[in-house]
Amino acid sequence: MSHIQEIFRRLRSIHDPSVDYAMAAALPTADPVAAKLIGLLLLERQHPDATIALVSYYEQLPPEVQAIVLQNTSRLYPALRKASARTATPGPANAIRIIQESKAGRLAYLVAEQLHNRPAELRAKAAACLLDLASWAFSPASAAGGSRVPRCDAVTAQYICKSVEEAVAQYEGHEQLAVLEALAALRYEALPIVLKHLHLRESAACQPFRDLLAGAESPHVRRSLVVFLPVPVLMRSAVEGLVQAGRKRLLADVLTAWHCLVNPRVVQAVRRQGSSDLLWPTAMELTGWEPSSARGLARWATALPLEPLEQVRKLESLNRLPDVGARLAALRELIGLHERHRRLAGILQAVSTYCNDAHVAVARVALRHLIRCGWDGLPRLLARLVNSEHPELRDLASQHLAPMGFERLWRGWDRLDPRQRLSIGRALIKIDPRFASHLAEKLGSTRRGDLLRAMAIIQGLSQGALFETPLIALSRDPDVVIASAAVKALGSAHSAEAVAALEAALNHTDTRVRANAVEALQQLRCTGHVGRLVEMARDEENRPRANAIQALLEVGMGQAIAALESMLQDHRSAQRTSALWVVETMGLIDVARLVAEISITDPDPAVRTLATRIIRNMIDAMGVPTDEMIAI
Repeated sequence: MSHIQEIFRRLRSIHDPSVDYAMAAALPTADPVAAKLIGLLLLERQHPDATIALVSYYEQLPPEVQAIVLQNTSRLYPALRKASARTATPGPANAIRIIQESKAGRLAYLVAEQLHNRPAELRAKAAACLLDLASWAFSPASAAGGSRVPRCDAVTAQYICKSVEEAVAQYEGHEQLAVLEALAALRYEALPIVLKHLHLRESAACQPFRDLLAGAESPHVRRSLVVFLPVPVLMRSAVEGLVQAGRKRLLADVLTAWHCLVNPRVVQAVRRQGSSDLLWPTAMELTGWEPSSARGLARWATALPLEPLEQVRKLESLNRLPDVGARLAALRELIGLHERHRRLAGILQAVSTYCNDAHVAVARVALRHLIRCGWDGLPRLLARLVNSEHPELRDLASQHLAPMGFERLWRGWDRLDPRQRLSIGRALIKIDPRFASHLAEKLGSTRRGDLLRAMAIIQGLSQGALFETPLIALSRDPDVVIASAAVKALGSAHSAEAVAALEAALNHTDTRVRANAVEALQQLRCTGHVGRLVEMARDEENRPRANAIQALLEVGMGQAIAALESMLQDHRSAQRTSALWVVETMGLIDVARLVAEISITDPDPAVRTLATRIIRNMIDAMGVPTDEMIAI
């Protein structure tokens, strides 16, 4: 044990008050080791008139001893009270510093007392301390916390509120703006104080507080703007503050108090400001927002003075927010808008975008609302969602798609584009075990329209292999429209019987049947009929001739280009048009010069127009400058 430690061990056993006074007197001049031992011994002995030295000499103590004082502030309450009363000493300033650094909120009343008849510098320190205590105790919760409960216990929070209230009531005597900023930092707890002391314009603190709100310079003030909107004497200033916060792109602070938007008077005040251009964040700003603010954007969008359609756009844009709570809030506001504006176009489409949400709960809420409303786009959406990564969504989509499936697909087939037909049809094949049976029933119908639609669905969904036998029979039907549709549908049937039926159709008397047979065999990649294709390349009908030439080009027949050039030079416009279709479909550069001549010299304006478009597309594809077009 060192010499100094031995001395203090002996002093601990002496209970004479003079020892405490002597140690207190030695505190400011002691070396760091001795100062630490003195501080610990004074705290241990708790002599009221000696522990005050820890406060009075606080600024002279080594950092390690100051840390000990801050850790034991609750044991120094009597000393802090006594030091605060010694106006001609450093005691009051040190007491304020200790209270501020240790966050001793229960002693906030001592700080408020320093605002009465004290030097300006001390008043400023006291006001700053109150602001620090208020902002610490009532600051917005972090993203992880999610709660608006004060960080301190309820009794401490009450002490801070009462001290701020006292300071506001005595504003005329000290005129410290930090006190008013502390009032703003209290946010919700500030309302009773405001209504009690600032409800009249004659109050000394009223106009300074209004100016503080209108400037919106402090984050504490910005976080309280929405809170004070319902107070009549402060409403205009709070609205001006909103505009300032929007102009400075600091709306994230404002929306930490979005809960207040449940108050209709607050919403009315927000709409009264007239313009919303500055009061909506950019996509770039939103990337840095905390969830505590982002979750208020949905309610904010419906509070702003916007047309319902613009509100829908704003809410739909929130589906990209990273916070699931913010996205869910936006979806619920969209659903609420739909309840109020049933006939407004685009709301349910906006809701449907939330069905793609990465969080299954959000996607499920959106999908259930669309199902409940019977949205027109539901079948296409359900067809897509049966392949969702979320099992719950897959089951829900399958559950509702199967009952409505085949009949809705059947009735709406002509209105769907090829992509929609394919996605919905594949989904139904996957989830409806009776899909093929339904289609077989339609294929057995005696009505011409039903037969044609059934074969169109078979061809569009490549289901020819399942219906090969009836399709072969229908390919021989005397009705050439039915026969041509059956031949086309056989393009997805790979059996020898199907190929034989298609090769026989190459000799059909009807142009459409022969053309469809060429396309179907081409789809099946059959080459056993090349000789017949060579004959058809000289057909008198333009469509079979063009299809045959295209098929020959695909199998690499040498005479195919010559046959195409001959067709391009045919005296009949229909033949030249079909030949140009082959050139465009296959992107044939080999005949580009001939197509260019047609675009200039052809006697038919329609043919010239088509040839001009094709040659321009070729030039674009080759990356040839426009001024070289003539050379090509």
